[in-house]
Amino acid sequence: ISGSREAVFDAACNRRYTYGQLYERAGKLADFLVHDCGLGKGDVVAFCSSNAMAFIDAFFAGYQTGIIISTYNHKLQAGELAEMIRSENPSILFYEESIGEKIQTIRETTRVQRYYTLYAGDGPGQDPPYEQILERPYRGPLETDIDPEDIQMYLHTGGTTGRPKTALISFRAMF
Repeated sequence: ISGSREAVFDAACNRRYTYGQLYERAGKLADFLVHDCGLGKGDVVAFCSSNAMAFIDAFFAGYQTGIIISTYNHKLQAGELAEMIRSENPSILFYEESIGEKIQTIRETTRVQRYYTLYAGDGPGQDPPYEQILERPYRGPLETDIDPEDIQMYLHTGGTTGRPKTALISFRAMF
């Protein structure tokens, strides 16, 4: 597949990304998570937002790092989110700025180390925007020994009879 072919259309910001751009974005995020944040295989990075391009970056960065990706429904109540976050213990939480009040509650009741905003507004927020990570120079892909049975992602059930349950999805299952 040619790196110049379109891979993703991000309707939220009306932008198109090529396969080459996806590769570079994922590489920048992987480099940041490993070298700046000290994360590695088996650590968890989470998202709490509506659809976001950053999640696609993280999905592919996981193949370079072995870092587990988790997502949380941003429409859940703060207490429900905090309970799930405590259960999975992510090191970093990327969140949509519109749920800032929920995030404040989560900060007080979980051990998340770093927070980054997605789709930040015009004014400076409490946490750095995700886009700052992508401003860094691209130093090339990372290589991590990943077993196909290693966990790549946490997905959550609907939670119709209680708190959503976490499903562990392996690299083999995603592939």
